[in-house]
Amino acid sequence: MKTKSNNQKKYKHFSHEERIVLQTLLDQGKLRCEIAKLMHRSASTISREIKT
Repeated sequence: MKTKSNNQKKYKHFSHEERIVLQTLLDQGKLRCEIAKLMHRSASTISREIKT
């Protein structure tokens, strides 16, 4: 019998506060990869959030 692994990724949506931080960092001219590191998110997540 297989059991579920506890290594499943947990996805979470950007909060309103995170969107404000993201916009502030973009306004400061930060690159997407820099923002990703600062916000502890992947660069692709940041890119997707910017597109929406």
